[in-house]
Amino acid sequence: MKKMILLVVLSLPVVSLGHAETLDTAHYVGLSWNAPKPERGETVVAYRVYRNQWSCQGPWYRRGRSTQAQFSDAQVVAGDSYFYHVTALDQHGRESKASNCRKAAIP
Repeated sequence: MKKMILLVVLSLPVVSLGHAETLDTAHYVGLSWNAPKPERGETVVAYRVYRNQWSCQGPWYRRGRSTQAQFSDAQVVAGDSYFYHVTALDQHGRESKASNCRKAAIP
């Protein structure tokens, strides 16, 4: 049986990842977060998701990009753990500070 890990980002541009929750279906990590409200005319147009397999200290590798406040990572292996953080990109291509780090342990 496959499992899904759900990580919730609570706020941006400095993203805050919530707790990890194991759900049924596939072995993948599902990340979702609340889109931030625009500030001073800046608009978030995309998000970058970073991952590593060692710790919250990094090094970080860009795992993907999303234009919506969610991302699925299906390239995970049962028994392994992964660490994630998210950043936001504005309309000028500027990247926010990284969110807090969350660990996803794949059963």
